[in-house]
Amino acid sequence: MHRLVGRLNYIHRPYLKVDQDINTKFVASLCEFMVTPIHLISLLEWRPLTDMETAAIGTVWKYIADMMGIDYRAVLRRDRWKDGIDFVEDLIRWGRRYEDEHVRHTETVAKLGNALQSLHMSAYPKFARPFLRKVEGIVVGERYRRAFG
Repeated sequence: MHRLVGRLNYIHRPYLKVDQDINTKFVASLCEFMVTPIHLISLLEWRPLTDMETAAIGTVWKYIADMMGIDYRAVLRRDRWKDGIDFVEDLIRWGRRYEDEHVRHTETVAKLGNALQSLHMSAYPKFARPFLRKVEGIVVGERYRRAFG
């Protein structure tokens, strides 16, 4: 895992120098990678995650973010959590506020949404795609449906 995160840090290094808001973007990405699987499992699986499983997800992603050198205090106003669940819950709250402020419909966002949906649909036979597009619209949620147009 250290080599993987080292590669991530290498790829992101140029942005650290030019983007004043990069830490916020890192936390937003961390939130998305951590929270989306939790959301999808609760929505689509036969049972919700246990507290232990949720804590494990939070702990793994916090470990990765620590290796990336993400400055939590600058974005979340804290850098310590009671456990993995506390970390997950804090990022969920922050992520909702961030999305409320930043997830808006624009032409660029609509193009991105269409490109992502086309990429997702390319793995499925053409006859199934109209139905799966509707399913994907449900899975991504209202905020992203509006943003993607």
